Amino acid sequence: MPNESNFKNHKEYLDWYRNYRKENIEQIREYKREYLKKWRLKNGYNRDNARIKIWRMLKSGNLKKQSCFVCGKKEVQAHHEDYSKPLDIKWLCVIHHKEADKKLRQKL
Repeated sequence: MPNESNFKNHKEYLDWYRNYRKENIEQIREYKREYLKKWRLKNGYNRDNARIKIWRMLKSGNLKKQSCFVCGKKEVQAHHEDYSKPLDIKWLCVIHHKEADKKLRQKL
């Protein structure tokens, strides 16, 4: 793939890149599929499974959202301490969810 410095200006580069993507759409899709497979196996397969499991249980009515574990707000998200335990969750508002994720990252 050529460098942007090989073109007269940024617009010319963007035009070339847009055409490249149109012409090679299947190759790009295949590359993305393979990349995501590898990434999920390495990083997020459990996370994806946990999210899907929670979503399905909410949709079926087998699980109900509760208010935030910390402040009691009604707008909440499911927080997993360990993705290998998909049903072990805490309901947290956006602010407290970000704080909890930050604390988890600091532990690693």
